[in-house]
Amino acid sequence: MSGALKRLLAGPEWEIFWLDRGRSIDFVAQFSSLEKADQRKVWALLETTAKQGFIPNGQKFKKIEPGLWEFKSFQLRIPCTTHPARPRCLVLLHVFRKKQDDWKRSDLDRAKADRDLAWSADFED
Repeated sequence: MSGALKRLLAGPEWEIFWLDRGRSIDFVAQFSSLEKADQRKVWALLETTAKQGFIPNGQKFKKIEPGLWEFKSFQLRIPCTTHPARPRCLVLLHVFRKKQDDWKRSDLDRAKADRDLAWSADFED
C-alpha cells in the first residue's frame, strides 16, 4: 500500500498534512462526509493547532501512545502523528467515531498501520 502526504493547513506553529491513499477511507473523504457542524468544530481544532501549537486541553487533543495522538470532538476521533523527517509536521491519518473511552484494539492497530504508512509516504507540497 502506498500513499502521499498532502498539505491541508500551514500555520506559524505546525504544517498539517493528510495521508492520501486514493480511496474513500482517506481523511478528506471522511471529513467531507461529516455533518457541517462537525466539520466546523474539527476545522477549528486544526486551525488552532496550526496557528498556536498543540492544544493543551486533554478533552480536545491527547497522546494515545508514542508517535500517536488524537484530536477529539465529541465522539469524532482523528488519529495523527508527527513526521520524523520533517520538523513541525503533523499528519492526519483518518476519521472515526469512538463511543467508548478506551481504544478498541482494531482502531489502534489501524492507526499504527496508517502512522507507519505516513512515515514512508512522499510529501506533495
